Amino acid sequence: MTERDEEALTLVTAALDLMVPYAVRAAATLRLADEVAPGGSTAAELAAACGADPDALERMLRYLSSRGIFDEVAPGVFAANRAASLLSPAHPWGMHELLDLDGPHGRIADAQRRLLDTVRYGGDAYRRVFGRPYYEDMAADPEMSRRTSAVSTAMAAGYAGEIAQDEVWKRAGSLADVGGGTGELTAAILRAHPGLRAVLVERAETAAAAADTLAAAGVGERCVTVDGSFFDPLPEGHDVYLLANVVPDWGDDDAVAILRRCAEVVPPEGRVVVVDTCVTARADDQVITYLDMFQLVVQNGRARRPEEIHRLAERAGLTHVETRQTPLSGYHVIEYVRA
Repeated sequence: MTERDEEALTLVTAALDLMVPYAVRAAATLRLADEVAPGGSTAAELAAACGADPDALERMLRYLSSRGIFDEVAPGVFAANRAASLLSPAHPWGMHELLDLDGPHGRIADAQRRLLDTVRYGGDAYRRVFGRPYYEDMAADPEMSRRTSAVSTAMAAGYAGEIAQDEVWKRAGSLADVGGGTGELTAAILRAHPGLRAVLVERAETAAAAADTLAAAGVGERCVTVDGSFFDPLPEGHDVYLLANVVPDWGDDDAVAILRRCAEVVPPEGRVVVVDTCVTARADDQVITYLDMFQLVVQNGRARRPEEIHRLAERAGLTHVETRQTPLSGYHVIEYVRA
């Protein structure tokens, strides 16, 4: 066996062990990192605290410890290490919400198991498993909707400040954030540009959460939240219509329909701005390819190259003006005008 053969075998063998992702998710769901005492806890103590079977829990913790997540500091006694601390809801990186099997991403994990069906037959696996699209399913459950918004809020913290410094907002007097979520990006833009006013379009429950975000940021008086969908006619007369992290969630025809709604109302001198992570020349980028697979399974959407978004925009009646990429978060800011 050659060295390359050994590398290939190691790569494929690692993929055989499906126990790791589920054991990590089980530990996060049980909140074991929060229950472990500073010097370590026995499996029996942890089982009593989180409502688990002591023998099964000890075996799972030993398995995770052998892989560097938790430390077995004495026989049957386990302590949280740096990796295990990431599973705590209190950790600022927000990994717990992505791993909790009782939350939205637990449902997504169930859908990911049906990837083969998606590859064979097309269509999103989530709808196949749960009988309705992801966002519709989340909207039907207030707690799931709240937790989905929490993930979006945590993600926005990583890019909102940088996007808010883009030059396009300096030329605008009014902004329509279409599908603006809970308002973190709108709030950051308004804070950075005191002369700007905004309207945020979202479903009623999310729009209410956005109003709270904007008020807490001290910009609530400069932004109106509107109950609506980006598939419906949009408020008219704004200088910029923003679609942030919207286009990848949808297949081509739906994405064109969303872009067309913006094209219908943007003034001749206005801009439609798409803010997204895009596929670039680095086709092996693991983050982008993961996002693409995530969209395939969950929404039947896709991560796209900038030129692919341009073609959708042209179908919607828009013309590409300029594309910029942020240096830190790597987001693309793409400007269009009405054709």
